[in-house]
Amino acid sequence: MANYPFDKERSLLKTDESTRITMLLLNTFLIVTAVALVISFYILANLEINEEPAVSDIIIVPEGAPERGIKASELLDEGYSESGKIIVSPLLVDAELLHLQPYGELGMMDDDILADYQATSTWTNAVFSIALMEENGYDSAIVVSSDYHMNRVKYSFEKAAKGKDLTFIYVSAGGPYGLPWIETQLGRRLAQYEIFKTVGYWLGLYNFIDIGEGGS
Repeated sequence: MANYPFDKERSLLKTDESTRITMLLLNTFLIVTAVALVISFYILANLEINEEPAVSDIIIVPEGAPERGIKASELLDEGYSESGKIIVSPLLVDAELLHLQPYGELGMMDDDILADYQATSTWTNAVFSIALMEENGYDSAIVVSSDYHMNRVKYSFEKAAKGKDLTFIYVSAGGPYGLPWIETQLGRRLAQYEIFKTVGYWLGLYNFIDIGEGGS
């Protein structure tokens, strides 16, 4: 049997290098995980923005959930829209989706609604709603959305209105079934989606891809 010399020093160097690489990868994984958790908890802790309503030129509803239209209708009835109108973005016309639009059931007429038919995301909700405001000479609006959606709504409207003399008040409509998002399984699931969508908006991905709402 042939005898091969054993280079102890060389073997230790290889082991040390392998250990260093393993520790580097492990530390990188732990740091990335920790940062992801911190960001996730930060987003979840700041989802809901609920300001005190004040009389504004119009009420805006970025559509996607029934509670939004219900809250907007309440604010309209209470006289918070000086124009007596609301902007619905997008206004869904597919009969199968009418359950997302309780406006007719709540007694609203066609004349009460300024419709945007084009929006497909929170970003385009903001862009097209602001265009309708400017077209009609409105300078202020109450923006109504679901509690888990409010942070990204404010981010979008403030960014889309940058440089424009517009004022927005952000009023929460609560979560699914009229309950806070954290109290229902659906609400918690939609809030989890907001983590990824919010990060995507921070990165400006809405400029390149349509980050659809999927009911939110």
